[in-house]
Amino acid sequence: IEGGSDEETYLKFVICFLNNAKVFPNILSLKLKLPSNASAQRLFLHVLSKKLTNENVPLKLETLKLSNLFAHSEASKNFFTALNSRANFSLKKLKLEIAQCTTSSLVTTMQYVPLNILRKLNISLKLVHNNSFVECNEGVDSLIQALPKMICLKEMTISDGLSIDPTQIRLLSKSLSKAESISKLKVFGLSNCKAFPECAEPLSVLIERCSSLRRIDLSGNFFDEKSLRSLAAVIQKSCPHLEYLKIGSNQMSSSLMIDLIRAFNRNNMSFILDLTSDPNIKGVGGKFLSTFEFSNIVNEIKCLRN
Repeated sequence: IEGGSDEETYLKFVICFLNNAKVFPNILSLKLKLPSNASAQRLFLHVLSKKLTNENVPLKLETLKLSNLFAHSEASKNFFTALNSRANFSLKKLKLEIAQCTTSSLVTTMQYVPLNILRKLNISLKLVHNNSFVECNEGVDSLIQALPKMICLKEMTISDGLSIDPTQIRLLSKSLSKAESISKLKVFGLSNCKAFPECAEPLSVLIERCSSLRRIDLSGNFFDEKSLRSLAAVIQKSCPHLEYLKIGSNQMSSSLMIDLIRAFNRNNMSFILDLTSDPNIKGVGGKFLSTFEFSNIVNEIKCLRN
C-alpha cells in the first residue's frame, strides 16, 4: 500500500485497512509506505503496533516491509517494544527502508530493538537519498555506527543518490566486521552512490569479509575497467554462494563484459550476471552498445558451457 498526494486520506485508508478484522489477520506479507509527515508517521506506527500486538487476533503475518521510515527514536522505540511484547510472534522478516535519519537517531533506533527480535527476524536495511544529509552524508555515517548492534542483518543497501567515499567504505567494512551479522549478510548493494575507482580497494576488503553474500549490486557508479576487474576477481574468490551480480551503468566496455563472462564461466560459477545500464541514471559511465559490440557479446554467450 503506497500513499498518494493526500496523506490525510491515505492515513485514514490504512487505519481502516488495519482495522478490517477479516482481511488483516490473514495477510502473509505486507508492504507499507509510511506518510512523509512526522506526526502522521508516529500515529501510523502507533496504530500498526496495536494491531501487531493484539493477542486476541491470531496473525499469519511473516514479512513486514516499512518504506519511507523516519528514524524517530520514540516512535521506533514504541513500535519495537510492541513487537517484542507479543507472545505468539509470527513475524520472520522485517525490512526497513530508512528515508530520513541522522547518526544519533538510527543508532538510538537500533538500541531500542530487543535482542530476541534481532535474533529472530531476518532484518533488511536500506538507506535512500534524502536532502537533509546528501552533503554531510550523515546517513552513511549513521549506518557505520549502528552496524555492530545489528545482530541478524541479512540485507544492506545504500543507494539512490547517497554519495560515498573510500574512507566511509573502510569504516563500513570495519564496523561490519565487528557485527555478529557479518556471517549472515546475504545482500549488499552500493548502487548509484557516486563511488569512484578509489573505492574499489576498500570495497574489495568489505566483500572479502562477507563470504555469505548471494546478491551484490554495484551498478550506477564511476568504476573503471581496472577497478571492475579487481572487484570481479575478489567476488570470484570470496563469494562461492553468489546468485546475482549487477555491475552495469559503470565505465565498462564490451571487451570487459566479454572478459568477465569468460572469467566467471571458467570458475564454474552459476549465477545471474546483470550488465544492463540504466539510461535514466545521470553522470555515470554506462553507455549504449553498438550492434557490432552486442553481436560479439551474444557470440560469447553462445560459447558458454552452462
